[in-house]
Formats: sequence, C-alpha cells, structure tokens
Amino acid sequence: MEPLHLYGCRHDILGHYLKGIGLLRTLSQCADENRRDPEAEGWWDLERGCFCLCSEKYSTKKKLTEFFTEHYQPTPFFSPWNRGGGLDEKKEVVFSIDQNSWREFWTKNRDEIVRLTLNQTNRKKAEACSELYDKPIKFMLSGEATDLVEHSDIKIEKSQSKYKRPKPIVQFSWSDAAKESFFNALETEREILEKLIKFTDAVKRKFVKGKTKYCFNVQDEKAFESLSNLPGVRKEMRTKESGKKAVMANLEKNPINPPELIEALKTGRSFFSRLQDFKKNGANIRTLLEEFRESMPSLAVEGMDTVFTTRVADRTHDNPLFLNRGNAGNAEIFLTFWDYFLKTKNRFAEMVEHALIGDESAHVPTKDGKGMPFFPDAIKTYNIGLGWVTEKYPFNGLDYILAVEGAFAMRGSVARTLAANSKRFAAFPFVFDSCEDMVDDANEVKGTAKVLWFPLWDRRTTFSELSSFISDSQTRLPGKEVRFGVEFVRALNAQGVDAGFSGWQEFRFKMKASRVPWVTTGRYIKAAFRVDAIRLNRALHPLDESRFLDQFKIKWNGSKASVRSPHRLRAKINAAMETAAHEPTAPHCLNLLGAIFRPCRQIAVSKSFRKDLLNKKGIFFRPLPAEYWNELFADFDEPEFYIARALASISGLRKQRDGTYSKTLPMLGSILPLKLSRATGWYLPNEDDRSNQDVWSSTDLCFDLAAVLARRYMDSLGDDRPALLSKYGAPLNDVLAFLRGELDDQLIAQWTESLSLIGWQFSDPEEPLAEEEKDLLAIPPEYAALRTLVEVECEWQKEDEIKKRRSQQPISLLCQRSFSSLPLAVSEALRWIAIWGVPNPYRDGAEPEKKRLAGRDIINLEATSLSFSADAARLAAAVCIPLHCRDRHKLFKAVSIPQTNKISATMSN
Repeated sequence: MEPLHLYGCRHDILGHYLKGIGLLRTLSQCADENRRDPEAEGWWDLERGCFCLCSEKYSTKKKLTEFFTEHYQPTPFFSPWNRGGGLDEKKEVVFSIDQNSWREFWTKNRDEIVRLTLNQTNRKKAEACSELYDKPIKFMLSGEATDLVEHSDIKIEKSQSKYKRPKPIVQFSWSDAAKESFFNALETEREILEKLIKFTDAVKRKFVKGKTKYCFNVQDEKAFESLSNLPGVRKEMRTKESGKKAVMANLEKNPINPPELIEALKTGRSFFSRLQDFKKNGANIRTLLEEFRESMPSLAVEGMDTVFTTRVADRTHDNPLFLNRGNAGNAEIFLTFWDYFLKTKNRFAEMVEHALIGDESAHVPTKDGKGMPFFPDAIKTYNIGLGWVTEKYPFNGLDYILAVEGAFAMRGSVARTLAANSKRFAAFPFVFDSCEDMVDDANEVKGTAKVLWFPLWDRRTTFSELSSFISDSQTRLPGKEVRFGVEFVRALNAQGVDAGFSGWQEFRFKMKASRVPWVTTGRYIKAAFRVDAIRLNRALHPLDESRFLDQFKIKWNGSKASVRSPHRLRAKINAAMETAAHEPTAPHCLNLLGAIFRPCRQIAVSKSFRKDLLNKKGIFFRPLPAEYWNELFADFDEPEFYIARALASISGLRKQRDGTYSKTLPMLGSILPLKLSRATGWYLPNEDDRSNQDVWSSTDLCFDLAAVLARRYMDSLGDDRPALLSKYGAPLNDVLAFLRGELDDQLIAQWTESLSLIGWQFSDPEEPLAEEEKDLLAIPPEYAALRTLVEVECEWQKEDEIKKRRSQQPISLLCQRSFSSLPLAVSEALRWIAIWGVPNPYRDGAEPEKKRLAGRDIINLEATSLSFSADAARLAAAVCIPLHCRDRHKLFKAVSIPQTNKISATMSN
C-alpha cells in the first residue's frame, strides 16, 4: 500500500511535529469504534521533510478527508481548574430604554407612515416596526408627513433625498430627554449596580449619559434580584453567546456532539466551583483532581494525565506544551481548542488539504494571533530589517486541533511518578531544564527555560507502540536520572532511549516580550552510537553521581530571580557541556572543566554564596577519572596544556614507607581550601578542620607557583619524598619557553585550575635511558641546579638504598624570588647535588662502575661569581613545574662535568 506523504507536517516546527502525532492518535482513538484504525502506521521521511501515513481504512486523501468531516470526535477534555477555560458560563446584564414610549408613539403614527411609504416592502417593514433600538428608524415617503403626533421621548427628523426628484425622509430616534431620564434612573440604583457589575475603569468609561443601552458582565447574580423596577428602564440577565468566553455554551448546542463530549462538559462544569474555591472549602487539590480524573471519559483521561502532575507535583511548571496548566497568556489552550473546532468543523475538507497535504493554494483562511504555544512563527518571527516577518508558517484551525491532540499523547507514567513522590518530569519524559533564564517583557527572570526532545523514527509505527514508549521510557546517566537538556544529549548517545529511533529534534521555550514562552527550533541529533560521547559521559560520571548541578537552584526575590541567584552558574556549565557533548574536542573539554571549576571556587571561598545553595553548605564530587580525560586530550598539542597538566597532576596523600599517608593534598588542595576523602571525594572542611594548604590567588601565575612550591615542599618535609611528584611532566623545551616568558601565563593558570579537578594517579615511571643529542639545549644554570635538586629529592630509591634527602634552604631562598638570595640558593643546591649525586646521564664513554655522578663530577659555581639570565620571579615558578622523566638526563648533563672529556684527558696522559 502506498503511503500518504503529508507535507503539512514537518519535524522541525513544534506544532507541525505534534500534528503528525495527533493525526496518528485521532485515527487510532478519536472516533466510534468501528470507524477507528488502530493499525494505522506513521513515520517520518526526513529526506522529503514530511510525515508518512499508511492506513487501510483511510488510505487516500479523499478517505482521510471523510474521517474528519464525518467521523472525527475530539478528545472531550476540559479544564475546570482554569477560570479562562469557559466552564463558568458568563452572564451579562442588559439595560435599555423601556419600549412603552415607542409603542405609544408608534400606535398613534403607524397608519400615517404606512400610508405614505413608497412600496409594499417598506409598508411591511413599517407594520412590523414594534421596537426602537439604538439606531434610528428611517423611512422614505411619497409625500410630507404632516399629521404626526409628537412624543417627548421620541425625536423626529425630516429631510430630503438627494435624487433629481427629492423625496421626503422621516427618521425616528430616542430623544435626549429619554436618554437622560434613562441614565438618571440607573444612577439612582448605583449602589446595587456596583455589586451587580464590577465598575472597572473600562466600565466607568462606558457608563455615561447619552446612550440608549448598556451591557455589562455580571459580577454578582444575587444583586440582580434586589434591583427594583426602574421607571423607563428594561433590564435583562442572559448567558453570553458571543465572544470566546461563550465557546462552551455554543459547543453544548452543537447537534452532532457525541454523548462522551456532553458528559465530559457537564463533569467539568460540576467541578468548576469546587476547584476554584478548594482553599475556602478546606479541600485537597490533589484529591479533587483525582476525583475529577476518575469521573472523566476514558479517552479524556489520557489528556488529563498530560497536565495532572503540573497541578499536584512539587514542581508545578514542568509542562511547557500546556504552559501554566493550559493558560497561554491571555488565552486558554483548551478553550482555544474548542473555539477552533466550532469555527472550522464545517470546513474540514478544505483544511485537510491545507493542514495535512500541504496544499498552500487551498482557500482556507489562516489564523493569526492564536498560535501559542505551538505555532509562534505563524504570528510573527523575529524582527528582521524594517519590520516583523509575518505568517512564515501559516496555520489553520485543524493545525491547532491536531497539535493539541498530539500534545495529549505526550504523557509519562503518572501513577508511578506520583506514588514515588518524585521530582522527575513526569508529564513528558523528554522535557528538561535548559538552565537559561526565562525573562518576561520587563526583562525580569521568571524561571529557567525548558527544552523538549521529541523522537523521530523512519520505520512504520502504530500509535499504541509509540504511546507505550512514551509512557514507560526513562533517560538516565550513570548514577542519576537526566534533569537538564544537555544531560539528555549525553544520555541519548549512551544508553536506553534510542529504541529504534532515527533521531531527536529539540525545541526550546524562551520568553519573547510576552508572558507566553516563545518556541525556537533547536538541534537535530541523529540517534547513533558515538565513542567520544560515551567517553565524555564516563569522564563526567562523578559530577553526575554527586548531583553537583542540582544544588544551583534559583533564589527568588519576591516574584523575580535575585541578582545573587546561583542558577546562572549552572547555565554556564550546561552551555559548555552542551558544546562538548556535541563536539568533544580538547578545547571544548577544557572549557567545560573551566566552567565547572568556577562555581567550585565560589562555593569554597564564599560563605554567603553557600547560603544560597540547595543544602546551604555546598556539594563537591570525587576526582574525575583521568583515563577518559587522557583519551579526550590525546590529540591536543599545546605547550601551555603540557605545563598545566604537569602542574594539575601533582599528586598528594601518598602512602609512605611506614604505612602512613602524607597529609599534603593533590594540586586542587593547593588551589582551593578543600580536603579529599577516599570515600566521598572532595569536600569543604569546617573551620576546625581547615587544611590551610591553599595558597593560589589566581592573579599572578609566577607568584602562585612559587607559593605552591614553598608550601608543598615545607608541608611534606616529614614525608619520604616532597609532595611535588607528577606522572605527566612537561617537556623541557616547554618549561624553558615558560621561563623565557614566551607562553600565555593566563591560559596556563586557567587550564591548571580546570585540570586539577581530574584525579591524576601517580606512579614512578621506569628510568629512561639517556640519549645523546647533537644540539644540547641552552639551559640556564640556575634553573638546571634548582630543578635538579628537586628531581633528586623526588627520585625513587630502592628499599635497601634509602637515603632521606631534604635541603629546605635552597627552596626557601628560591621562593623569595629575589636576585640577592638567588645566588646562594643555586650554590646551596649544587652543594647538596654534589653530596647526593645524580644518575649518570652519559652512556658512551662513561665509566661502567660510575652509576651516579657526585662530588667533583658536579659543576661548581661560586655564589659570588654567579650572573643569571633567568627572571628570579619566574624561576621559582619554572622549578615548580614537574619535568617529563625523559628530559631529566638533560638537566643532569647541565649540572655535571662531561665524562667523555675526562676519559679522553686521562688516556692522553
């Protein structure tokens, strides 16, 4: 069977996407049982950009049109919790001038007017003229009416027609005296009128002298009964049957209504007052809604589930499709749904052509101003050039009807959610928080914007299959359920939710100069396995597990977000995470780590900021797994990165030979006042337990690294080795470039902070063989001496050769960053190197028994004769940078006497 290609349903416009789902649902459920087609199948053809339908009962355009014109029964859904839903029948009171004066006048003058009228039609009009309304009554006569009996309440005006042969014209209207008397009679009962109607400014502007009729909305019906009989005034109370508020009254009169619709309408009306006054009556809103749900027809229950949790769950605004429980600004979605149904039910044949088939030449009036929230682009798009671009995607009444029917299908497993009393997004399984601010027309933050992710599939699927997936599916990351849109993007490529779908389309809800969110089309993501996405998920597992992002809730200042609200930090993290999730390159991953580090610092250093968090004290996480981050950074080749990684991977809490552990923390503990627990990860200690190892100012990298070097060295004096060990040392070339000031200090500092969040594991590398080099690096002797000293102190020693090495004086003098103390620091360093020795870096020509060079094999530089090329302020920072193990022999050569020259001199002698 050839499918129908419905070009009026696109996947990248929210309303059009919902139309496709709504069509599949209405064919399956919204008709008499023998007219339904539950086996109808639908799918998306992304190459053609349309929705495809295959139905045995409605296989052609003609049969599909027949379904809507003859068999379609809308979901009988009404919203008694909303005052704007139309279930409270609007009453109006009408005051007009009593017709007795006119009848007296007309009884005396009718025969004269009838006699002078020109033709039979006018005579019949005159004979039937029983009442005088707002507009004057005019007659063209065959001759002058000279015998008219006047009346004080009736104004008579005579004139001539403008024909070549003028004819006399007589006109009757209410006189000024009658209008004044009419107004004065009402004014005498002003006190009762103000109870009967609400005297707003608009009403006051209408209630003035000179009118023959007043029509007002009723505020208190009981006041009408106490209104006395006013002389010369006719009063009437009636149900409004005009305007959008009268939709339900007109719907009830529809002769083709199915019994379920009338039953649901009556049920809605019966619950209206109870739901409006539940607080006064001491009722429980959840109990009332459950009772209302149980009373609804089975088809309407599914629709009820889409908005049920927005009324009873803890988080009451998690349903962007139906907004504030169906209130779309000044409109009401479900009232608009029935309004369109009444206005378009007799034109469904034309509308199928336009809304589904996509024939834009079909003569169907497109609607404007009522498309929210499904068709915002039908009203206007963003301002381009000189004005608004309107009706980019025009829609008609059937568009809106099917979009609502499709939205009714998007509900989750409500019973499961409410039973667990969970804060999950229950009404729609793929609605998430984008963390972006949602602002109103005054630019005040009213919350965070929501995002929808809807599945696309390219295989034939019935509505029951789709409905089952929507009801039961969940999205998870390792250790947590997905809450934010970017987490869904990560979960999408990891596990559980692709379920045979070909892709996912995102829609974002933002504010656009209105109380109604503006829908924008977001990303399309193909449902495919991605190794890099899995790797990023695993790299962020501790962050997800700790619920780190959940603590940044909105802080309210009245009805708007406080300027101190911490949720903005969450938005920045999510933006960086979204970029990295879509394209996990090394720069994007570094930006993500930087976005995570910034709130970590603020939590750690700001007590007032911590008070605004969810738990009032701050949540951190375990160190991020290094193996996955190394894979993400595998192709990144930047000298600043190598130096930052070398610094960030400085280890801490190392086990000593006596079985105890060093108290010196990993590098993050030198940057932030945090402590590390092997069980729970990083945490902020109380004042009594403070580590005091954080010396990082984040203002001057050289100053910070000198402080880190001094503090870590001094804190670990009692350890087997200084707490300056790192698995990922930096290449010597890059360290020397830093020493010369050729690298970006700010970038190194930023990346060091970011990379310190990773749990770099230290292990002693195997000693690399020294290699001869044709061109030896020009290593400043002061750097070579001081860094060699650190290398020797950090050197791993065999159990039977342990000699504790500590020389705190050179490090103390170095960290003063002064030219006056630097010569002494260098000479002291060389003295200790000569005592301890360095591994022999010379392979060819070295004496076999000489494994270490010490004593006279170490260069001797007198402090008084030293002149340095390196900047003393930068030298300490360079010495702090861990060096790659393969470059250590270059340092050892720089501080030792070449052994090949010594051997040659001995042989010549």
